[in-house]
Amino acid sequence: YVDVGYQTGDNNDIVYVEEGSPADDAGMTVGDVVKLNGGIDANDNKALSERPRAKAGDVREYVVERDGQDVTLSLTFTELNEKDKTLNLVGFIIGLLFILMGVWANSRHKSALSYAFAVFSLCFGFIFMSGPYIGPGMLSSVVNSITTTIVVFSFAFLLNYMLKYPPESKSQKMLYLPAIIAALMVWVLNFVQPDGTGTLRMV
Repeated sequence: YVDVGYQTGDNNDIVYVEEGSPADDAGMTVGDVVKLNGGIDANDNKALSERPRAKAGDVREYVVERDGQDVTLSLTFTELNEKDKTLNLVGFIIGLLFILMGVWANSRHKSALSYAFAVFSLCFGFIFMSGPYIGPGMLSSVVNSITTTIVVFSFAFLLNYMLKYPPESKSQKMLYLPAIIAALMVWVLNFVQPDGTGTLRMV
């Protein structure tokens, strides 16, 4: 991973620039609207997803709109700072603890309740994990879709766990319907890659 140091809102407007980051050094400011990212339209999700991930030392030109004028900025990517490296490590440990907690709980008390909690813990732990980098292409889209599907279903298993106390009912199976809908949306978006819009990002 590399350090960038800025965050954008729903309409590619920059809402945060970290002091001393590559974005700050490039001259990005809060309120700028990113129009071109390395020569690619900032709304062209498909083209952006097909571009290889930047490496430390890579330079990309950004075109931002500032006060009605287009401004060209040159951003040089750097390695993650120590704070972000530490946060990544902490995230990995948290994910691992979730997974181990679920496995341990299910091994100690075999029941439908512990099983539902174990599956939730295994799936939810994925949120904090980051696997090896896979370059752009079909495999990357499949892996991203599978990972997001696992995370989405973790919440369905959590609801199932929470509702195990009352008597079983057929309506409990409906808990998985929102997860199925959300997962289908993720798969479609990952492969169709429609142009980004404020409405699409909000949805």
